[in-house]
Amino acid sequence: MADGIKKIALNFLQVTSLAAGLPLRWPPAMETMFEIFKTVSSAGSNLLIPDCELSHMKTADVYFLKQVAFVFLVPLIACTCVVAWAAIYKCSGALKCTKQVKKSDAKDFAILSAVLMTFLAYPMLTRSIFSMFKCPRIGHKTFLVADLQEVCFERRHLSYFLGLTLPQILLYIIGLPVAAFVLLRRNKERIIHRDMSFHMRYGFLFYGYRLEWWESVTASRKVVVVLIGTLGTLLNSVNMQAFLAILVIFVSIFIFVIENNIYRKIYFR
Repeated sequence: MADGIKKIALNFLQVTSLAAGLPLRWPPAMETMFEIFKTVSSAGSNLLIPDCELSHMKTADVYFLKQVAFVFLVPLIACTCVVAWAAIYKCSGALKCTKQVKKSDAKDFAILSAVLMTFLAYPMLTRSIFSMFKCPRIGHKTFLVADLQEVCFERRHLSYFLGLTLPQILLYIIGLPVAAFVLLRRNKERIIHRDMSFHMRYGFLFYGYRLEWWESVTASRKVVVVLIGTLGTLLNSVNMQAFLAILVIFVSIFIFVIENNIYRKIYFR
């Protein structure tokens, strides 16, 4: 139960912090709260800001360099977790610790760590990918918010958009929730019969939920909130962005009520 509560709390903090992307006049106290929530619940850029070390480069060059780095973020997380737990397994055996790490446990912990770190990085990754769409119209052209000297959907921006942004949308923003959904659906029996190894590896994705695939619904809500905050610049209407955000909240509540009624009808006849 404690794992479920922690995961639900993290989801709440992540979704709340994403509201900072809406172009509203938030009071300073609210902005501070959003920053705290973002730092606590996500592997956000607050903890590591490479722009200071790259100040000798043009702003647009730094921005596109970070976009390239984000392409390798998820594989890097997976490789780091595997290498770290492999080293722990080897060291525990070489040092003859009183409580040695078993090979099966090290594999379970490596997958658990990769799942957890990917979960924390997902909102930040989504914001970064969709930031390529932040292109307000100035005159007859649209310009990138990160560097207003960079024209959107022309030359370099178009190349990076087609070569990096679109594949990341398919692989990460859409692919990760879909992969989690398929994984949990195919292993529903292992969840029901409490396979300890599977619960250790992927329990973070379904603990606290009555439907094992509900995390995919939560992830889609995060994506929609980020979309409203980024693509909303193309609408040139702050009011429309606020109304769409409120609509997402009501739709989320509506879906939850429907799910709750279906669950009660099935299990409490």
